[in-house]
Amino acid sequence: MNLHEHINAKPKDVAPFDVVDPFNPENTISGIICRVSDHRYGALVIGSVNGEALPKPRVVYATPKLHYPFTQDLETGERRYSWPAVTQVIAYTKYDGTNILHYGYSDAQGNKFTTFKTRLTPVLQDGRYGGFLTMWREILVRYPGLRCPWPVFNQEEAFSYELCGYRNRIVVDYGFALDAVLLFRVKQCSAGVIPPDNLACSLTDMGRAGQPIPQPITTPSGLVDFYNRLRAEAHERNLLASPESDDADTPAGFLSEGFVLYAQTEGGQWEMFKCKPGEVEELHWAASGAIPAHSIYTTVRNSLESVAGPDEITYDGIIELLQEDFRDDQIAKSEARIRKTIDKVVAGERFKATVHDEIARSGLAGQDKRVVMRHMSQFFKKAKMRVVCRILLDAGYLS
Repeated sequence: MNLHEHINAKPKDVAPFDVVDPFNPENTISGIICRVSDHRYGALVIGSVNGEALPKPRVVYATPKLHYPFTQDLETGERRYSWPAVTQVIAYTKYDGTNILHYGYSDAQGNKFTTFKTRLTPVLQDGRYGGFLTMWREILVRYPGLRCPWPVFNQEEAFSYELCGYRNRIVVDYGFALDAVLLFRVKQCSAGVIPPDNLACSLTDMGRAGQPIPQPITTPSGLVDFYNRLRAEAHERNLLASPESDDADTPAGFLSEGFVLYAQTEGGQWEMFKCKPGEVEELHWAASGAIPAHSIYTTVRNSLESVAGPDEITYDGIIELLQEDFRDDQIAKSEARIRKTIDKVVAGERFKATVHDEIARSGLAGQDKRVVMRHMSQFFKKAKMRVVCRILLDAGYLS
């Protein structure tokens, strides 16, 4: 039986991997990762560890792809809601950052291990100047309880987190540098999700969690009313954000991306739906026929999760990601903006690398801010010094 058959995927929907586990560096894990946009999104099938085939391939169900509870006619704007039969819904804040999954696996001898991954990679990795692995190690020091919860170690569940803050900014402006948000658990036997309020262990040790908004609604009309009330609440928050951006291809920051709704069905399972305010939602459901700048920018930024560095970002790779949410005709109309956004993100990451190079060469990391910035001003234009300062602050180089 081929590995892709264990998750009912086609060969074209999976990619092979053979990587060293950074949290268990004595282990090299090999298998496939799935890119189908449903409950199998980012799922792994591990076939061997350290070159030894497992008695039974380990299927790791990961963070599923979230969808809206409606379809929308791009010409008329009419929405057609489709809800399952539910007994209750719970809404949590939708955080904007990088998804981190904590999962377990075993080697051929049955020794158990746990590690972490992003959406479309099998393990966490860093680029040349730090990245998701480095930031997540900081989180593990702050929250020791994340290291090895029993359900993950025992491979019964995987825990899904969001790594967010202004050090890992996408489009939401947070007032904190970096934190972990517990999103939900994923049952490994079925890929079913469990909301964070059902977690038995202390959330204080498991990262911050959004405050739940429970709602015992069972009728479709009640669900739509609740959904739109949440959209309005997020919109009110965003009215406090800066409405302008200096660059049409880089969206202005929001204060809220919306909510995630957990709907419990009559059978006891939970289904998730995303709920975004109008100003965010309209970016995705643009009627112009082209892909909005916001969606292109976030896709390019998020692609950094899956590559070793910005120079590995390719146009074809971004197209493959955009095809998960947009039609081919929309992508074709957006080619110039896609290429421009890729160039902008890559240039920004290269500039960041130059700043890291100079501070490392100078030996001034951790020194007084005025001393460091006076030195850096010899190498960077005055117009860029605010950006240089932000890069150094985010990396912890300024005292």
